[in-house]
Amino acid sequence: MNRPTGISVDSTGVYVAENQNFRALFFPGSSTTANRVYGQNNFTSNTFNKGGATSDTTVGSPLGVFADGAGLYLTEFHYRALYYSGTSTTATRVYGQAGSFTTSTVNNGGISATSLHNNSAAVSDASGVYIADYGNHRVLFFSGTSATATRVYGQNNGMATGTANLGGSVTAATLNTPYVAVPEASGVYIADTFNNRVLYFSGTSTTASRVYGQHGSFTTNTANNGGVSADSLNQPAVVVLGPSGIYISDQGNNRILYYPGTSTTATRVYGQNGNFTSSAANNGGVSAGSLNSPAGMFLYNGNLYVADSLNHRVLMY
Repeated sequence: MNRPTGISVDSTGVYVAENQNFRALFFPGSSTTANRVYGQNNFTSNTFNKGGATSDTTVGSPLGVFADGAGLYLTEFHYRALYYSGTSTTATRVYGQAGSFTTSTVNNGGISATSLHNNSAAVSDASGVYIADYGNHRVLFFSGTSATATRVYGQNNGMATGTANLGGSVTAATLNTPYVAVPEASGVYIADTFNNRVLYFSGTSTTASRVYGQHGSFTTNTANNGGVSADSLNQPAVVVLGPSGIYISDQGNNRILYYPGTSTTATRVYGQNGNFTSSAANNGGVSAGSLNSPAGMFLYNGNLYVADSLNHRVLMY
């Protein structure tokens, strides 16, 4: 692997977005050898866009993958998100390019409900798809299979703007380079990466009602506010829902944090030998207990899968 950034798991196996090999891989069952590749003609090639033109079979620097049971969502550098039906490695749906598989224009047609800048993750539930459009400092919600967004987070409900923190101060309704949005039964979690926090939005509200990493304040965005602790965050990348709490990949602190219930204080830490006040990459050396810039995560059947990005590996706990 070369810089894995996204991971998803279903009953058939494990999907990994491999950013610097310009592909996504599928590993069947518990095998650590892939038997399917997205974005390349074979397992030994790794050229950007297959060395040619943008199409429904090419991939440029993928960041996120999400298996929904019927197919796969993949977000990539070409200012678009792709959906692959079943086990096909040819995309059948595209977001961000006005339905075209052969264009890769940033904010195609201007910032709108159908455009994307850089996007890092697409996560679906029964109602639709959430895409973190981090280059436009927003999260878009697309109802059903539509490629036109019907809700926007981070831009004061405006589909034609894309400024960090709305060009002003940080609030409960602003975003700065969000990396993922994860829906749950009664709301959505957003990793507001460059504001060094995770926000929770209740229902369909676009104003957050809970904040992680800033000691309860919606108007601060300090990295490791108050120092590295069980309450601090430094460029969090991904949120994963557990049966009784949430996991946050605290990428800048080279760790994963677990928060029980609705608490905003972590009670478990991965990657730092159980220490909440350390943040070293590969603390103690590369091992089964170390992490270096963990990015994507996925929880499946009680096992936590982590894309340990700068160690060029995926770990399962």
